[in-house]
Parts: sequence; structure tokens; C-alpha cells
Amino acid sequence: MTKNFVNQIDRLLKISKKILLVEHDPVKRGSLERFLKQQKHEVEVAKDGMTASEKINTGTYDLFIIDRSLPYNDAMTLYRSIKNKNLKTPVVFIVDQEDDEVFFSIKYDSFEKDFGRIMRTVTEQSLQSKEQENRKEPEVYKIGGFTLDPRKRVLRYKDGDSVKLTPKETKLLKLLIMHNNKLVHKNTLQKKVWYNDENVSFGSMNVYISRLRKLLKKDKNVNITNVYKTGFKISG
Repeated sequence: MTKNFVNQIDRLLKISKKILLVEHDPVKRGSLERFLKQQKHEVEVAKDGMTASEKINTGTYDLFIIDRSLPYNDAMTLYRSIKNKNLKTPVVFIVDQEDDEVFFSIKYDSFEKDFGRIMRTVTEQSLQSKEQENRKEPEVYKIGGFTLDPRKRVLRYKDGDSVKLTPKETKLLKLLIMHNNKLVHKNTLQKKVWYNDENVSFGSMNVYISRLRKLLKKDKNVNITNVYKTGFKISG
């Protein structure tokens, strides 16, 4: 990471954000709203997906914070609506436990402690996305007989068989393919896939690696190897 890139992140973190907080529990909603305002952010609140959608249709925001446990699966419906509108606004989910369907998440009971970290990560990812758009990132990545479409999160084999990946599986496989035949260190994976979550263990990562190995076994020339407590390497 260049010094200029770090400086951009630091500068953006000092700018007040207009945040839409979507939380159905009134006690939690009030607590989170107070905390965010104490951090000098402008905050609007919504108690459900319908109210949030109305606000999104009439206003602009720098960040969405959404309770993953909204009733009737409203959280994911709202998330898909945001993406269908092609909004570039980052979305952070409040979760009770790690959720593989979402990219950015933060637990309610550690929200105040982890908010700064997740904001730095969201800001960094947004800058990286802009840089990737400028570099015209490849539409697909290839390894052996496989192609990975990170936008659609689809892994396809040469015989036409395909499988839908989770967000973390997609990011993990993409990162490994980008460093074909090179070690990808655990710290890099924590940063790029698990968003600087230092509590993610090597064993937890290996659960995802095992899943990818099963998906890649059609091509015997494609292998993912473990480097003990250090990282992983793909070859093919």
C-alpha cells in the first residue's frame, strides 16, 4: 500500500458521513444512533426495509448500516435493491455471528470497538474498487480448466458445469488465482477477505480452502496447498 493511498484513506476517514441506519429494535437503534452522532456523522434511521427504501429513493447517503436480522428477510431484500439500483454506497451489516452471505459485517456487542476498523476497511475497499475500475479489471480469472467470474460469483469448468460461490469464497479464490504459484500469506487473507479481522484463525480459513478444493477437484492439475500456519498457494 503506497503512502499516497494511506493518506487518501486517512483524509476520507476524517470526513463526516451521512449514514442511513436500518434497525428494527428501538433500543439498539437509539444506542447506535447516539454512538454514530458522537462520531460526528449525520444519521437518519429506519425501522424496516420499506421505510429504508423510501429514504433511499429520495435521498443520498455515504454509508448504509443494516441489521441483518430484520424481519421477513428484509435485510437481504434491501441489499439486493441497493445493488439493483447500481448504487456504489457501501453496506455494513450488523450481525449476531459471521454470515457468509455478506461482505462487510460487524457484531452489535462489539460495534463501538470495531466501528473504526470496519470504516477503515470500507474506505480502503472503496478506493481499491475505483482503482480497479480505472485499470479495467479482467471480467474472468482462469486457473487450469476453470474460469472465475467474480462479478457474478460463478466458477465454471470447461465442460460447462458451474457453481455459485459465496462472497468470501469468491474473494479468496480470486486472490489465490491472482497469485498463481505464489504464497498468499494469512495476514493478506485477513485483510483482503476477512476485512482485517485478526480473530480469524488459520483453521477457519482452511474450512473455506477445503470447500474450494472440492470444487476444483475436476482438474487434477489445480491444487491448493497449505503452508503451515503461514498461508496458502494455488497452482494450475
